Amino acid sequence: MTNGPYTGTYQPLLMGSGTANIAPFQAFMVHRTSGSGSFVFDETECTNTPSSTNFYKANDNELKVNVSGNGFSDKTLIAFNADASNGFDPVFDANKFHSKLGQPTLYTLAGTEHLAIDVLPSLTTTAAVPLSFEPGTNGAFTFTFDNVSAFDPTSFIYLEDKKVGGNWLDIRANNNYNFNALKNDNWDRFMLHFTPAMELKTVDQTCAAKGSIHVQQEGLVNWNYQLKDNTNAIVAQGVVNQQNPQAISVNAGAYQLELNNGQGYTTSKSIQVNFSGTEVSAAFNSSTNTPSVNQPITFINNSTNATTYEWSFGDGSAVSNAYSPTHSYAAEGEYTATLTSFSADGCDSSASAKVVVSAV
Repeated sequence: MTNGPYTGTYQPLLMGSGTANIAPFQAFMVHRTSGSGSFVFDETECTNTPSSTNFYKANDNELKVNVSGNGFSDKTLIAFNADASNGFDPVFDANKFHSKLGQPTLYTLAGTEHLAIDVLPSLTTTAAVPLSFEPGTNGAFTFTFDNVSAFDPTSFIYLEDKKVGGNWLDIRANNNYNFNALKNDNWDRFMLHFTPAMELKTVDQTCAAKGSIHVQQEGLVNWNYQLKDNTNAIVAQGVVNQQNPQAISVNAGAYQLELNNGQGYTTSKSIQVNFSGTEVSAAFNSSTNTPSVNQPITFINNSTNATTYEWSFGDGSAVSNAYSPTHSYAAEGEYTATLTSFSADGCDSSASAKVVVSAV
């Protein structure tokens, strides 16, 4: 950069005040050693292959860290991508060159590589990223963090200041960090800690068993939770953390998981538990509901999604498995006829009707 607070720094994140057009997903580096000049991109040398599998996948998340102090600034970027590794990846990462003497330089480390862009594997486990800072000269400095909201709301990012022992900054709650630094301070003073998003899995309700919601949180995060159904009734509540995963038995339906970390931060997750059985509806009518003694009655089956049936006529006679049975009552009185219908996977439904039998 040649002007503004980034004068004297190498900023692969900043394209200058003009407009730079780069093909989708394409990245490249141009390093001018001295003097002035230009590089011409010949359109005839470009290839348009939209079906190519060589384009790398966009990053899952990106955190931009800026440091300002003594009238100057510098930046670095930490990102996560399923195709990246923990080492130096030429297609993802970019080296960091030192700022002009006396100005701050901010970068991360991959082995011995100083990185301005550090792309790591997807955030599925807790990640600790060394954040190195060279003050250039004594002074007061401020870190600011951009793009935190792009991370899953259950993922936390902490800045650890190893010079100030035990000082961990929750970046979600505090978007800036003010500190003093000396020219001769240890450059590896800071560490960024990333926790993965809460893992939520559901098991469908079946005919034989309720469904369930499984909640797992890795890393240094403790949640107080309440699980509410679509009537806002509390179904379950408690604490979830790395040592205390939760498995909550529920019926199929829509749920809201409300989370509180006990330090003023709240968020929520919508969860849907499905039903994987076959919904059965038992229904029937009869040729008459007021027969005489020994008068045959035909019970007409109107069930849906059922494969087998059980009829109970309420008079102590044997159960019938016929689809639409015929039955007669040997004595006057009031009886309850019941049909239970079953699906092939064991779901059931019942329907009943009164039958009033009169003397001949």
